[in-house]
Amino acid sequence: MKQIRIERQKGYYGVLRALDVFVDGARLGKLKQGETKVFEVQEISGEIWGKMDWGKTHNLSLHEYDPGKAIVFKAYFTLNPFKIFGISKLPFKVFVQ
Repeated sequence: MKQIRIERQKGYYGVLRALDVFVDGARLGKLKQGETKVFEVQEISGEIWGKMDWGKTHNLSLHEYDPGKAIVFKAYFTLNPFKIFGISKLPFKVFVQ
């Protein structure tokens, strides 16, 4: 098992809602806005993503993750109705910082 630190930065989208975090299809937990948590995942884990209701964020490969850094979910402003309603990918940037 390895530990990963996940941070949800403040942003426009989903202000009052929690983001469910998944690794390879298994739910790790929820993150509220401005929250940081540490989770344990399998060494061979492949991808991480977030989900609100039926909408998903972009996937991030855990092979890019470096211990000592954090995986960040940052919401951004958009007027695209497909993103706002979760028809296309949710308006979140997912990156390692």
